[in-house]
This record gives sequence, C-alpha cells and structure tokens, in this order.
Amino acid sequence: MGETDGTKKQNVNKYANASDASDDDKADADSDSEPSLANGDESQDNEETAAQPEQKEVKAKKAPAKAMSAAENAMIKYREFIKGDYIYEEGTSATVTLTFPIEYKKLLLMTIVETVMQQIKVKNVPGIERVHLNMKDTKGQENPHFFVQGINFRKFEQNPDIFDLTKTETNHSYELKNRYGIEACRANIVKEIREVFGVYGIDVNYRHLSLIGDFITFNGDYRAFNRVGMEECSSPFLKMSFETTMKYLVSSATQQDTDWLTSPSSAIVVGQAPAVGSNTFDVMQDSF
Repeated sequence: MGETDGTKKQNVNKYANASDASDDDKADADSDSEPSLANGDESQDNEETAAQPEQKEVKAKKAPAKAMSAAENAMIKYREFIKGDYIYEEGTSATVTLTFPIEYKKLLLMTIVETVMQQIKVKNVPGIERVHLNMKDTKGQENPHFFVQGINFRKFEQNPDIFDLTKTETNHSYELKNRYGIEACRANIVKEIREVFGVYGIDVNYRHLSLIGDFITFNGDYRAFNRVGMEECSSPFLKMSFETTMKYLVSSATQQDTDWLTSPSSAIVVGQAPAVGSNTFDVMQDSF
C-alpha cells in the first residue's frame, strides 16, 4: 500500500510537472507568436504606405468674386419692392413697378434710373441727340412726324419708304446749304424769319425778308447778317451806319478807305438820293 501510494504521488507530481511544462510551453509559444503577428502588421502597414503616393496639403486659391454692375446691385437691393412682373415691349419700352412702405427712407428715383441706364447700351445715330414722335402738327391736325434734336440728312435719306423727304424742314440753314445748295438755304432763311415774326403776330412783307435772304446768300455762301458780315462791305459809311460807328470810322480813316456812295446807306448819310429805282438813269427830252 505504501509503495502504491508513493507511486501514485510520483505519478501525480509527474503529471503536475507535465501540465506545468505544457502550460509553460504554451506561454512561450504564445509569447513567440505575438511578436511575429506584430511584425506582420507593421510590415503590412509599411507596404501600404509604400504603395500610396506621397500626399501634400495644398490650399486651393479661391477664384475672385465677379464684380457686379451697378444695375445688378440695384436689382438685388430693391428686389423685394418689385411689384408684379416686368413689362417689356420689343424695341419700344421696358416697365417695372416698385412699391415702398410709407416709413421707407426717401428715395431718389432719378438717381436709380440714371445708374441703371448707364449699364444699358442704346443705339444712336451720329449727329442726332434726341427724337420725339408727334402725332399732330401745329394746327392740331393728324400728321405724324418726328421732331429731331440734331441733324443728319443722310440717315433719313437711307429710308425713303419711311420718311417723306419732300417735307423735311430744319432751322439749320447752313447745313441745308451744304446738302441742297444755296437757293435752298436762301428760301429757308426767309421761312425761318417769317415764323419768328409770326409767333408775335407781326406781318412783314415778303419783299423785305427776301432782301435779307439775298444779302446773306448773294455771294454763293452763307454770310452772317451782323457786324461781322458787314466787315466784308466796301462802303465805310454803310458799315458805320450799322453798328460800332467809331470802330469803323477809325479803321477807315487809318486805312484811307474811299466810299463811292453806291450804297443807299452811304448816299443817305451825305444827303444824296440813292442810285436805286428811277434814280439809276437820266431822262432826256428832245427839244425840237
């Protein structure tokens, strides 16, 4: 029994030592296997890092904001006050309605319109600043016509199917002379003078006005009907009787001008009958 017990004890110790040894072997195996796994993870990370390209942090520059025009700023600023839709008629007009509360600050619409209009391209005609369409003439009769500020005959002549060129009128007699000749200029001068007197109800005989037209245009060009135009006259007395008497008197005396008393003004100055009408010739009577 004693040996049997001792044998059992030895076997138990042997088994215990074997189990301890097996536990130690497992721990050593585990400890040996852990570094290998860790090394495997590190090698995998290194491979992934090598496979990916090097990335640098680059900050993209923001594109500069597009500057808005004054018209766009105005539309954004007053958009909430726009009532209804825009009314646009092709080639004629555009309308927008704005509604503001009573407590809104004072608003200068002219400033807003001028700001917006500066951004709008409008086609113009050289020489013409403004055009008004009048449906009636000065007598109140139905007669559609354009009232033009400026002058450009060629532009109207390019559209004879729209404009009646035979009824074209202008108060710019010099431009009319350049385009249609000196006779047209003379007739226009007389017409304009008659219209000026007609506004005040003054009726002047046509013959007197035609003399003015003749004086301005008789040399084939346009001559001013004032003291500047009088400087071209050869008669000193004629020039002195019009304006700036002392100026012309001193100038004529200095230059030793001669007056042959051929003009009516110079003849009247010295008390003689002018050589006009029946005084341009003598009457001879036979005595036999």
